[in-house]
Amino acid sequence: MSTTENEPVDHDGAGGEAPEEVAVAARVRVTLDDGSTREGEVVDDFADLAGDTTIETRIDDEHTARLRRWAISTDDHDIVFADDDAVEVISAQL
Repeated sequence: MSTTENEPVDHDGAGGEAPEEVAVAARVRVTLDDGSTREGEVVDDFADLAGDTTIETRIDDEHTARLRRWAISTDDHDIVFADDDAVEVISAQL
């Protein structure tokens, strides 16, 4: 691919296309609450349940759980849950 002086150069290999939206079956990178990242595939979207309000439930005196929008099956065979701001679409290259 040749470029002229004024053309932007695509360094990420995406072919100049905008990244796909997060959706079921998308390959994603998720940033967990502890700052670590995991990669995997979105397996469910709970937007109809999550809505715009925060829904939490108390598990015991020390733990609460909060409903998250996305369920992601990670490459190391875990399931993690995350909100929109913690998920980014990545290419399918491994």
